[in-house]
Amino acid sequence: MVKYKIALITPEFLPVRGGVSVYSLNLVKHLLKDNEVHIITTIRGREPEKDLEYINNGSLHIHRLVESNDTLLSHLKFQLKILKEFDKLNNEYKFDLIHSNFPSSPDLLYLLFNNAKIPVIATIHGTINMLRDTIMKALKSSQDSRLYLDASEKAILRYNKFLNAAEKLYIKHVDHFIAVSEYAKTLLSHKKISVVHHGIDPNLFSYKESMDSNTSILFISRFALHKGIRVLLNAIPLILKEIPDAKIMIAGNTDNRYTIDRLKQVLPNRNAEYIGFVENYTDLPMVYKKASIFISTSFEDLLGFRLLEAMSCGIPVIATSIGGVPEVITDNFNGLLFKPNDHKALAEHVSLLANDHKLRDTLRRNGRNVIEERFTAEKMANATIKIYDEIINNNLAISKL
Repeated sequence: MVKYKIALITPEFLPVRGGVSVYSLNLVKHLLKDNEVHIITTIRGREPEKDLEYINNGSLHIHRLVESNDTLLSHLKFQLKILKEFDKLNNEYKFDLIHSNFPSSPDLLYLLFNNAKIPVIATIHGTINMLRDTIMKALKSSQDSRLYLDASEKAILRYNKFLNAAEKLYIKHVDHFIAVSEYAKTLLSHKKISVVHHGIDPNLFSYKESMDSNTSILFISRFALHKGIRVLLNAIPLILKEIPDAKIMIAGNTDNRYTIDRLKQVLPNRNAEYIGFVENYTDLPMVYKKASIFISTSFEDLLGFRLLEAMSCGIPVIATSIGGVPEVITDNFNGLLFKPNDHKALAEHVSLLANDHKLRDTLRRNGRNVIEERFTAEKMANATIKIYDEIINNNLAISKL
């Protein structure tokens, strides 16, 4: 028997592109055990069959409303389509709850112009002000930083006032927020926020029993300024000076030609492995298991899925000590931390792990244990269901008054 019918509204789902889609995929896989889930999303090319098989038990419904290219205009078109189509879907399926992702707020127009009495939950993946402040912090880190801005960062800076006003409107219409970390909870002054940490599937991201003696460094991220691509580029020559035969594996992309050219300048072909976009999320474990060190250089992170995936696979992690990262990583226990923009510290940490196999093994084991104890997708879904119970039951009680 289906417990709830959930409308999960997200501009990103499959193919997996970033944190919002990773979150939605991991949550849905475990919600489907007892609930009927309807994904209301965008069209983004071919659906990866392996990922659909991984999450779908027959009670998943995907409604793709409009094509998306991640521009402000395409987000607006998605909101307009939801405003037009959601009532039809609700009349057919009778949803118990809307679960959306914030700050993309894809259901904003629907909540503003419709009187449906469906409770609304939104998961905090950031705020517009947080994104703007992070980009500004990265811009101030050096004189040439502006050269590394990608199109999405420029749009956030250009349309910040408009996006911030829309965000404030949306907050007023949400019944309850889910924060992905204690740090994320501090970003909003909403009276109803519950913390549910991210979680991944430790069976999919299984533990790598042995570690190769060669140094293979993995970086998975969008090549954006605030994601720390410039920090990585400055660290690469220092790393290769200490470890000339190190392999540096790069997975990500950018629309910034300058960043791509700089990457080719500082990273010799003999040391580079360009992975590109991994089409199936379920293929990512094979990428992690080719690495001996995972690095994250971001100027802000609420609680990164990539850190959890690498730790689950037994890959030692080096990450910036920002946002929600210290809620996952304890320095020198299950990872190494460094201050944002400190490329010298990053290079030193890489050299340390390349030479200290005992420390590397300690970080590996402790990293995996922390994932199993605190950051599984099943724990994330179970905690989320408890919030659903509370919100739906409260809504039913109010409707009977």
